Amino acid sequence: MRKQPIGIIVGPDVGNEAEAIRQTAEYFGFQVLIKHLGRPNDFIQILAGQDRLFNSLKIWIFSVHGEGGQFLLPELDESIYEPDEPRGKLGSTHIRSIAKLKKQTIINTGCTLGNEDLAQAFLNTGAKAYIGANDYVEGNASLLFVHRFLYELANKVKLPTAFKKASEIDQETALFQLFLP
Repeated sequence: MRKQPIGIIVGPDVGNEAEAIRQTAEYFGFQVLIKHLGRPNDFIQILAGQDRLFNSLKIWIFSVHGEGGQFLLPELDESIYEPDEPRGKLGSTHIRSIAKLKKQTIINTGCTLGNEDLAQAFLNTGAKAYIGANDYVEGNASLLFVHRFLYELANKVKLPTAFKKASEIDQETALFQLFLP
């Protein structure tokens, strides 16, 4: 029996991380949809609930980079940005102004995206749960955290327990924080 579908949103310069997550999630029985962010507005459309397919998914994994508690966005040539398209970084203020979530569990692999302000922005706009690292996390540990978390969910473990098991692997996975409403 197939488990619920999950979505992976892939930011720039993350290597094969999203593919590794996809392979593992599918092995665990999840159906996986992937969306590559070619431009910042691709991310905005997902967060704003304008991507009907992703809007229906209950688990979103952001395979992205973060810095200073903000998402690093795809960089474009200045001549091809759309009017009002964000540039550089996207933080909690922007999330609060655009996000329209429908009880998704958000998991971030990017560094510093597990801060209280960003988490509250997601929770206040409809997220069921928010997970992110509160510091600069080593990439392999981030991948390991997601794999263990999905393994536990696939085995019908409740979200807080799955998070606890995934975050207790080592000092790096312990950087991940769980935020609930």
